[in-house]
Formats: sequence, structure tokens, C-alpha cells
Amino acid sequence: MTDIDDLALTASTALVGSLLVSEAPWPSSTEVPNPVTGSPRAALLPLVDDGLRSAGLWRCTPGSFRSDHTGYVEVMHVVEGAAELRGDDGTTWRVSPGTVLVVPDGWIGTWVVEEDVVKSYAIFKNAPR
Repeated sequence: MTDIDDLALTASTALVGSLLVSEAPWPSSTEVPNPVTGSPRAALLPLVDDGLRSAGLWRCTPGSFRSDHTGYVEVMHVVEGAAELRGDDGTTWRVSPGTVLVVPDGWIGTWVVEEDVVKSYAIFKNAPR
């Protein structure tokens, strides 16, 4: 196990070291924007960000909120919890521990978090035009 201080967070997306999710140094959670039901709170622990690519950990408490993936693709791996992502286009994805999900550019919908969710994520933004 590498202490968080030993992790090299660089713009080149080169992460050096390892981190147990259960021991992550989570920042304080904040209210999730665009809530629909409940009062979901989330915490974001970015590990890499170069402006076009980012990766890290995210956790969220139960409730539902709107989400707009316009301009980026997200690959997520759910580590804990359960949720359903309901797309405005009729798509529905259930996620639970072990689920890997690719959310396409342009997906808009509602997250319904049933149990505290923890996920790792990688985001790939469209290049500026």
C-alpha cells in the first residue's frame, strides 16, 4: 500500500502507486447538483486530469439526480453499492459491484442511487474545436 502522499498525480495521466479504495482520503461530500429526489451527497477524488482525460474515484449517497454527459465519454467500474441510470432516450442500466459501464457522449438522464455507490472512473472529453 502506498500512502496518498506518495501518489504522483500528473497531467500526463501517469499515476504512480496504488491506493485501496477503502482507505481513500475522501474530501468532504457536497450536495449533488440537479437533485430529483432525496438529498444525495457526493465526493470526488480526482487522481489524474490533463483537461481532456481524467480519472479518479467518486462516491454518492442515495437519492436521484440529473446527469448530462454531453461532450465526454465515461468508463466506470462500480466498486460498492447499487444504482440505476435511466436515460431520457429510454435506456436503463443497473450497476452494482463489479459492473463496468461505458456511458456514451451525449447521454442525458437520471441517476437513481439506491445504496451508497463508490466507482472508479475515466473520462475522455472531446477535443476542442
